[in-house]
Amino acid sequence: MPTGTRNVVFINRGEGKLERRIVQIGSKYGESYEVQNGLHEGEQVVASANFLIDAESKVQQALNEFEPSPSPNESPVKP
Repeated sequence: MPTGTRNVVFINRGEGKLERRIVQIGSKYGESYEVQNGLHEGEQVVASANFLIDAESKVQQALNEFEPSPSPNESPVKP
């Protein structure tokens, strides 16, 4: 998924868990793209998440949901 400044894919980690990964895209071959960096052989990329890309706001929301949040025992850092 292009997000403007980078390309992001989601890796299937099993048990309903996904991992966000930034990738470097190379040449296009038909409907496929060469991935130059960011993936390892054998990783399963989620390819049928069209509901995430119908608007940029949905993409940004999806990316924010994958950011780690502080654990309940951590107190927020104050400036």
